[in-house]
Amino acid sequence: MGRRALLGAAALSAGSALAGAGLDRLFADRSARRAAAEADRRLTEAVRNQADKDAQTALADEHEAALTAARDKAAALEEVKAQLPSGMDRAISAGFERLARSRPWLGSLRSSVGYFECFADGVTYRGAAELLDDQGTLVMCGHEFVVAHSGQPGLSVTFFLAGRAAVRLPIRMRYVDRSRDIAFATVEAPAPLRALGLTPVRWAQPRPDDEVVFVGFPEGIPRLHATRGAVRGPRLVETVNGDGSMVSHACKVESAGVTFSGMSGGGVFRDGAFAGMVNFSSAAGVAPFTYFTPAEAIRAAYGVLFAERARTAGLDRAIVGGVPGCGFDRAGFTAVDAPGARA
Repeated sequence: MGRRALLGAAALSAGSALAGAGLDRLFADRSARRAAAEADRRLTEAVRNQADKDAQTALADEHEAALTAARDKAAALEEVKAQLPSGMDRAISAGFERLARSRPWLGSLRSSVGYFECFADGVTYRGAAELLDDQGTLVMCGHEFVVAHSGQPGLSVTFFLAGRAAVRLPIRMRYVDRSRDIAFATVEAPAPLRALGLTPVRWAQPRPDDEVVFVGFPEGIPRLHATRGAVRGPRLVETVNGDGSMVSHACKVESAGVTFSGMSGGGVFRDGAFAGMVNFSSAAGVAPFTYFTPAEAIRAAYGVLFAERARTAGLDRAIVGGVPGCGFDRAGFTAVDAPGARA
């Protein structure tokens, strides 16, 4: 083979080697990119999984903290009970009697303010209810639990009369208004209520600076308790549901004074007359305020929903008040048991 041919063959061989080296680098670069992409994907997935784990851990921590707080509250309540020589229930009664010494009309409220119980799904809701007429119409709070289980059987109200056996009566829920936190029920009584020693409330409209007394059953203990307060003025109140949603409650009155868990639905009384119903109290650690539905709103709803009963009781005339948003709104009320809801 000539020299030119040998040089040409050498050049071709060198070119092939260079081309092969270039392809190797190309394949190596692509492989590196794929490896890098795969590494990025795995890293992203790991970060996401870790974020999920962190979120789950945070939720678990939050849940455990809530359980711990509930256990601590229960333990604190039991500790307070243990420290009282006669037990908390007797101490509550003693407080009621002590306040009644300067307000003799308080004792008569035992026949008008009842202990309301609602059992559902293994949970018991306890509060208070006021007797509005001789036919057994009651008003109470329309709290979330009551609304959710208002159609359940097993609802009852108990009146703890002085010097007599307690009177426990089955009741049936009739109407609820979640936005105003009001509910109405009726007693299914086998005998006239006055024969059982029960009497309806007298009515009054709260006025700014009035002294009022809150009457109810703190911590679900079936003993009447009473605390003092002073009317301040109308307020719009916002509360949080169990699912975290907010509810705005119009037609509420703010008062300075302390009420306790379990006193929801309790009466607000001015000189022995029913001026409203306890709905909410301020959170712990802030100024002690209690928020209630004024009598004008309860009377307005009662006069329409139970028109025949209101006429019979002479309660068909509205109470003139000055709290905004307290006019009757039929759309706000839901009939729980339509056939029985007719008064």
